[in-house]
Amino acid sequence: MHVFFLALADFFKLKHDVDLIKKFPEYTETALKIREYGNNIVRKIGGRAVHPVSSAVGGFLKLPSKEILQELLDEQKAALRIVSELGDLFSNLNYPDFERETEYVSLRNKNEYAIYDGNVISNMGLNVKSDDYEAHVEEIHKPFEVVKRVKRDGREIFVGALPRINNNYKKLSPAAKKLIKNSGIKFPSHNAFLNVFAQVVETVHCIEESGQWLKELLDSKQTKAMADYKVKAVRELE
Repeated sequence: MHVFFLALADFFKLKHDVDLIKKFPEYTETALKIREYGNNIVRKIGGRAVHPVSSAVGGFLKLPSKEILQELLDEQKAALRIVSELGDLFSNLNYPDFERETEYVSLRNKNEYAIYDGNVISNMGLNVKSDDYEAHVEEIHKPFEVVKRVKRDGREIFVGALPRINNNYKKLSPAAKKLIKNSGIKFPSHNAFLNVFAQVVETVHCIEESGQWLKELLDSKQTKAMADYKVKAVRELE
């Protein structure tokens, strides 16, 4: 939703979402279908699309049925087909000719394209466990700003989709790599405006990867929704 309804309008100097919808009705429908696929995953596995209720410490309160998993897999195949339409649109935007090399910080996991778990690394030598991250950065909060800023060794750092692709391109899914190849856009890139395109690439990656997870779950003989665990400590409420 961010790349389409918030970022895309700026490239065409449109002031309102309504103007964007009028200019790109087909792409608008595509973007909404992709969003709905993501919502359906959360809804059918988590109980509802916003603030899911079936997740719990150790897993889920119940496993999704094979029928639900198959429904999601069918939706995934359709979503992967249509997301390429958005990929083509964002591949051909007129991105400003701007480059500023900086420190790109992201996660890295040897087993996957790291979005959720891994060491904190950068293109300038940072490589620490996520638990130690705060010891290597400085948070700056100025009274006239509503957000915190972060520096490392006195330098600004860049986080988000572009740093993740710059640092982990090889771990992207085949469809995501194909989108980049067909676009002619080269990574690593120092053009911050390409973070928008990088977000679309990650959307393709996540949709393709979700299909792999759904296939594995369909083939799985797992019957337990919760992992075995022991409570280490209990805090008394006053």
